[in-house]
Amino acid sequence: MSGRVGHRKRLICVNAANLRANHLYLTGHADFFPADCYGAPTSKGTPGKPLRLDVDGLTDPVMTDIPTEAKSGKPRRFFRKRAWVREFFKKHGIKPGDTISIERITPTAFASRRSRRKSNATARVPSSSRPSQKAEARASWSCPPTPLRRPVLRLRDSNECAACE
Repeated sequence: MSGRVGHRKRLICVNAANLRANHLYLTGHADFFPADCYGAPTSKGTPGKPLRLDVDGLTDPVMTDIPTEAKSGKPRRFFRKRAWVREFFKKHGIKPGDTISIERITPTAFASRRSRRKSNATARVPSSSRPSQKAEARASWSCPPTPLRRPVLRLRDSNECAACE
């Protein structure tokens, strides 16, 4: 899951698929990047305006765009150039559940870094106190997790978490 921290920063939660494929999902963050950064579906086509990613732990900035889907023209879910992600994950010991922040510096320059690790206050709930599988299937996470707030599992129809009310 991902979250919003405002108009200057977005949080991306790393999952096992990200670690296997060495990429970060940008799903739900298309509005965060400038409209002209979206390029052709393949690298042989017209690229979008390059984005500069200043990645924590890497010496050189990454210049990339975001490809679009061939059939629909919608933005794809990750950056075109992804070789830097493996090095970033390895250097910072990223594991599933860790959070990466992408902060806008200028309209086309962004800083990517690892967010703080979860504290003991956000430790997992023991399985004995979790809702049953049926209840969990009916429930939905009401808001994305952030480093400062855990998502609240609601069994009623609500679009906001307790902290948002």
